[in-house]
Amino acid sequence: MKPVLKIGMAIVAAAALASCAGMQRQSVSTLYEPPLGGVAAGSTLAIERADITLSSSRSEFDLRGVSVTVTAGDSTQTIELGGRYLETDDDWDLGEVGVLDTNIFKKSGVDARALGVRLSERLLAGITGAADLRLPINRAYPDAGEYSSRKITYDYTVTPYAATVDEASAPLAPIFSASPSPVNSDYRLAVSVDIRSEILEILADYGYNTSSFGILDRKPAMGDYYLTYKAYVEFSLVDARTGDVLMTEKTEQALPLAYVEGAFEYVPVKNKDAAAFSTFFRSYDFTAAAEALVDRVADNLVPAFRPVYYNSVTWVKVEE
Repeated sequence: MKPVLKIGMAIVAAAALASCAGMQRQSVSTLYEPPLGGVAAGSTLAIERADITLSSSRSEFDLRGVSVTVTAGDSTQTIELGGRYLETDDDWDLGEVGVLDTNIFKKSGVDARALGVRLSERLLAGITGAADLRLPINRAYPDAGEYSSRKITYDYTVTPYAATVDEASAPLAPIFSASPSPVNSDYRLAVSVDIRSEILEILADYGYNTSSFGILDRKPAMGDYYLTYKAYVEFSLVDARTGDVLMTEKTEQALPLAYVEGAFEYVPVKNKDAAAFSTFFRSYDFTAAAEALVDRVADNLVPAFRPVYYNSVTWVKVEE
């Protein structure tokens, strides 16, 4: 998956800050309660099967393997209309890349309906408290803290520091309970997700000095193949009796919540001939990657619908 642990940078930062006399790390856990708690507390909730669309991230006009033969007198010439790539691009994270295929989740047979069921079940479990929540506030910067349904304890004697759930603490009470009968639920939540995926080939060694890679992370190399994807989320929470919409993805939240989820991951396949690789990944199994993606999408939504702890780490001055 996309590298997120900046271990080397954490060590450097920790050493620099620790050298400042009179400073120490301290965790801060703030209770956050969504505004809808005052309206919907104690209500039942049903979540419809999420509508998952597997779509293309760019044009799929594909002329690879298509040729035109031109005959003029005794001379015959065959012109190949497509090259190795659909197009080339300069990716923000991966540098210069060639696009081998787009909408690869769909083309490789990922089951969109099964993903929708998985997302809805995980989301309902998180919202109703059937499953504990631990969610990074910013996946690219773990030190930014996390959301949780239980208190988190921090151990600053190790680097990078360790964060664990305080099993002795009771989980925060949810706003909603799962409706035993979806037809008679108080509220209904509909979620739709547009997932765009593609396969990229690295065309040049880029340096990779962006924040996407830490000091110890594996760097892409020329000839590597990467799966990259993004999920765009829309949702609506509706009063089942009146039809009134209480919340959508556009509703302003006090917490920084992410409704777009994206990542890239290295695909360990050796470089082969161009003709084979224009369609090679259509027989590759990307189910696990797609499932991990919808799990993150579900977790991202949970804090909008239930109380959570906002756990952050800060440096404070120690009074002598």
